[in-house]
Amino acid sequence: MKDTENIYYLGRVLVDRPYRMIRHLLLMSLICFLAFQNVYGSFVSVFIFSFPIYMNIYQLLPRFLGKRQFIFYWASFLGVIVFSALLGLVCFYPLHRQYGISEFSLQDGQSFSFWSIIHSILVLTLIAGSSTSFEMFRRWIISGRKISELENTTMQTELQQLKNQINPHFLFNMLNNANILVKEDPDEASQILGKLN
Repeated sequence: MKDTENIYYLGRVLVDRPYRMIRHLLLMSLICFLAFQNVYGSFVSVFIFSFPIYMNIYQLLPRFLGKRQFIFYWASFLGVIVFSALLGLVCFYPLHRQYGISEFSLQDGQSFSFWSIIHSILVLTLIAGSSTSFEMFRRWIISGRKISELENTTMQTELQQLKNQINPHFLFNMLNNANILVKEDPDEASQILGKLN
């Protein structure tokens, strides 16, 4: 029972609006952790990591993926990733020059090589892609809640209709109508009485 309550509380933190600030703080702490992994980490790194994540969550997902425009989503997603990777390379080159590093390199010891750009794009794709997974999971939980609420509302409505049918006033009216119809049209009266079963 306690495990179920813990999972329910975690689900509420992921979905409910009052916990939005906690989600942002957790995301920003993860971004800062990733940005400051190397010795030369800076707030430019934080921007380079956070730009594709927030663009993905607040612009691309609602605009394209929410409307099932998958090709536009993936094209825009890759465009934002490539832009962020190139922006990172352009921003980091002067920083590395300023700190006395003679040759700027990311992965293979060459400045602005093809593989260093590919490495940057892959890292940003994995990070932003995980934000897509998280946001889709969050939306799945919200839609599950809405479906559950609609099912409960439908059940309550059906129950209310059944109570109205059992209501003595309703029953009296039906029997009275059947009594009148027995004299005028016996076949229709038997159909009405059959519906009461």
